[in-house]
Amino acid sequence: MMEIKFTKDYEFFRHDPPHNEGENVRTIVTIRDNKTGEERTYESYCIWDEDSQCPCTFIWEEGNYSCDCNRKIFFGQAMGEEYDDDETPCGDNAYSVKIVSKKNPSIVIYRDGYYELEATNERD
Repeated sequence: MMEIKFTKDYEFFRHDPPHNEGENVRTIVTIRDNKTGEERTYESYCIWDEDSQCPCTFIWEEGNYSCDCNRKIFFGQAMGEEYDDDETPCGDNAYSVKIVSKKNPSIVIYRDGYYELEATNERD
């Protein structure tokens, strides 16, 4: 059984063995098709970084999840569609992502593309 821990802003859990080497944070991911403006939302998680005491977003910033070819798959899976699309070219501007804490959705863990522009405009 997985171990679960709560804090004010995050819900932590450990995967069942053999994938239980560290803690994870439950998240809500909103992914946007920048061409159509359509948004889809699904539950996911981020690995907790003990050193920085925050969710690790490297995989979304520079890892495999930052590429349009993978984000197209996530976009489809958010609606229960199965994608295995070898024809989507790699890139970094077709989809934007916003990730928030599932426990406290006002806590933005990561945002890029359209969502970062939107946040900048709100501050101005």
